[in-house]
This record gives sequence, C-alpha cells and structure tokens, in this order.
Amino acid sequence: MDADDLSRRQLLSLAGVATTTSLGGCASLVSRAESDGPPTTGGPTAGGTTTDATPTGGTTTDRATDAARETAEPPTVTEPNFGVSEATVPNRGAETRYATMGTTAETVTLYGNWKCPYTREFVAGQMGTLVDDFVAPGEVTLEYRAVAYENGEPSLGPDAPRATRAGLAVWDVDPDAYWSYFAHVFENQPQDADVWATTDTLVRFARAADVDGVAQVRKAIQSKSYTLPLQATADRAPRVGVTTFPRVVYDDTVTAPTLNPEATRRQFERAADSD
Repeated sequence: MDADDLSRRQLLSLAGVATTTSLGGCASLVSRAESDGPPTTGGPTAGGTTTDATPTGGTTTDRATDAARETAEPPTVTEPNFGVSEATVPNRGAETRYATMGTTAETVTLYGNWKCPYTREFVAGQMGTLVDDFVAPGEVTLEYRAVAYENGEPSLGPDAPRATRAGLAVWDVDPDAYWSYFAHVFENQPQDADVWATTDTLVRFARAADVDGVAQVRKAIQSKSYTLPLQATADRAPRVGVTTFPRVVYDDTVTAPTLNPEATRRQFERAADSD
C-alpha cells in the first residue's frame, strides 16, 4: 500500500449530519439506540411490528414498522448532473451479487455509504472520469458495496440499512437501471437531515431512475430483505482495511479517493495493466 494513501488525518464536522469524518471520509459518530437493526429473513410479523435481530451479544427489540415510522414527505427529485448510468452491466451470476459495472476480471471495489456526503463527493467528481478512462474501455470492472453496519450498529443513522437494502433490491430487480438509480440517490442526497432514507423517498428515487419493478423494490425494503449481503459487506469491510467511507480497494491496497485521488487513480491503472 502506498504510504500516502492513508497517511493524512482530518477531522471536520458537517452541519445537520450525525457523522464524524476520519481520513477524508464518513464514520459513525455514536451508536444509535433506535435503528432498523440488522434485518431478518422473515420480514414483518403479523402483529404489525418487526422483531429485528441484533449482533451477537446484543438484545432483540420490537420496533414499529417502516410505515409507522416514516412520516417525512419524499423530496423533489433532481435529475443527476453527473452520469454513471451508461456503463456496461455484466451478465448476472453469483459473482455479481453486488452492483457492478464492467465485464473484465480485474475488479476495483468502492466501499461507500448511501448517506455519506464524502461518498457523494467522489461519485459526483472523480468516479465519472475513472469510469470513462478505465471501465468504459473494458479494462477494469467497478463494484459498489454499501456498508450498512459498523461495529454491529447502523452506520450513519438508523436508516442506513434501509438505504442499502433499496440499492440491493434495485440491482436484483432491474440491474440495467441500477446506475441511474445510483446517480439519482447521490445527486439528491439530503445534506440537512439526519434520517431521510424512508421507504417512500427511496421508492421515489427508483421511479425517477425508471426502475422497472418499483413495487418489488418497495416490498424488499419493507420486508427487510438481503440479510446475508448486508452482513457480508459489514463483515468484510474491516477485514480489508475499510473503516470509513469512501474507500477504494484493489488487490492489497486501500485508498481514500476524496483525500488522495492520485493514489486511487493508480489503483485503476494497476488493475488495467494486470493480465
């Protein structure tokens, strides 16, 4: 790993966002007492509440359903002024459990969070250039994995797991529209609200992105689907050296793209040069 990839430290605050920044990215400020909780495979119970599993060693708490909790009106959706939606979507298979653009074997993985403004900064800035230079020509595949949990707690707010489920559902239901959805969410990411990823808001983003199968996306969000991929990403992130977002991982290197974009570009160059 390049020494300068993760050598600088910054601590900034963002008004209205309950996060702290570390090494040019977002990390949870405090553990939340009220949250989605790690999703269950069984979905809502008949009594109108959900019993959400918690990490090993934790407790199980009954919480109200999404419908009872979600009272905020969805925002007006702005068309993204940056584009990542024209990238090639690979043939589906077990190896594409997570959103992917490109068809080559050499894969660079972006670890981010739908609620992180620094992930948005990378998506709206350098990411488009990297896609144009390396993914579109067929030299590199880019994978996106959203981290919903840190240390067993929802990352960046109780609605982070819901936002992550929505993204996985869109990829599952209509992968051709996924990157349009991705761009719509980050373009419209609220900067003045702590909890914003309600089911209605996420569904509205899906509609704006012309996702085919919005009803299925809503059902997946509300039934707390995608337990395994959510947990797998949460488990994998710290193992590969990801402790804040965004981070780009290739081979044995981890870079902070909003802090050291040159180091991130070198990762893509190495991937493109691999046989």
